[in-house]
Amino acid sequence: MRLLADADVAEVVLLQLDHFVAQQQKTAEGVKISYYQAAEGKVRKIDMPETVTKVWDIKMVSGRPAAVVSTGDVSPVLLYEGKAEAAEYLKRQDVVSCTFCDSDCLCVCVRCRYSGDNLMSDILWTGGNEWTMYRIGRTLSSVHVDGGGCNAAINPMPGRDGIIFKGKAAFVMPPDYGVCSKECMVRKDSILYAGLSSGGDGPPLIWKDGALDTLRINGPLTGLR
Repeated sequence: MRLLADADVAEVVLLQLDHFVAQQQKTAEGVKISYYQAAEGKVRKIDMPETVTKVWDIKMVSGRPAAVVSTGDVSPVLLYEGKAEAAEYLKRQDVVSCTFCDSDCLCVCVRCRYSGDNLMSDILWTGGNEWTMYRIGRTLSSVHVDGGGCNAAINPMPGRDGIIFKGKAAFVMPPDYGVCSKECMVRKDSILYAGLSSGGDGPPLIWKDGALDTLRINGPLTGLR
């Protein structure tokens, strides 16, 4: 979230199309925070219930706002179409962030910190008690969620391979390759694609349900559509 003081909210929001912004205003009653989201070329002010103490993320779904919020010390709650779904699983977790995935589904990527070792893990929450965790102590580098399920990629780190998850199946990435952004995965006609870039001089690769195709281009792949 970006916090603004006295600024042109419309202009700033349009430059942040995939994010919401907050405007802080001083009133006689104290400081008031207003929330805005941009979608389809329009800037919308998003009203929040008075009980909301923290807004994690806002997303427009079919022209209507969905939000992940907290109320007091309560674990994150998903608000959509007048309904609220609590993330019961997170009550005992140290939540670092909650952000909507780039998906047609209302999927939230929740990052939690484990006390004692300071490790952080990402969990995909698709509402209710539907949770998907891949590897404890590792965060997701790319996510694709649709009606076919959850898919994700974890980039390599010293001593650990990079992994692509298609549903519950796991595939090891080629050595020295990883994804450059969370937009490097897409599914077309039930086939999952991932754009892989080399940490060295290797050409970009397209991972296609376990098979690899080499792209004859220079530079990393920043996204697939």
